Amino acid sequence: MKPHPQLPKVSLFLAQSLDGYIARADGGLDWLDRANRGVPPGEDCGFAEFFASTDVLVLGRKSFEKVLEFPAWPYGARPVVVVSGQGGALPVPESLRASVRVFSDEPGAVMRRLGEEAWRGGLARRGSSISISMGGGSLGVFFAKVWSMK
Repeated sequence: MKPHPQLPKVSLFLAQSLDGYIARADGGLDWLDRANRGVPPGEDCGFAEFFASTDVLVLGRKSFEKVLEFPAWPYGARPVVVVSGQGGALPVPESLRASVRVFSDEPGAVMRRLGEEAWRGGLARRGSSISISMGGGSLGVFFAKVWSMK
C-alpha cells in the first residue's frame, strides 16, 4: 500500500504558566499542583476527551522522564513516541517497550514516519491524529518547524 501523502493531524494539549513555561528549570511542576487545587474534583480540563481523540501520543524526553516518576504509567497501551536528541540511547523500561518508541529524527521526518505508519495501520480511515502532550514547549517548536517546511 502506498503511504498517504498528507501529514497527520497534530493536536497540542499542555499546561503553561503565564510566563510561557511548562516546568521550572529543575523540571518541577509544583506551580501546576497549586493551580490544580482550584479545579473542581473530578475535572480533568478536557484531557480525557482529548486523549480519546488521538492515536499516538508524542512526548519530549524531559516529559517522558517526568512521567516515569509518576506512581503509574498514565497512558495505558496507547502508542507513545518520545522525541529525543539522545535517540535510541534513551532507556525505556521493559514494561513499556511494547508501546513506547524513541525517535531522534528531524521534525518533518517524524511527521512523515508517523503519517505513513498511521496510513499503513488503517488509522487514516478514522482520522489519524497525533497529540503532542506535556513537553509542548520544546516539542511544540519542534513540530511547528514541520508546517514551515511545507
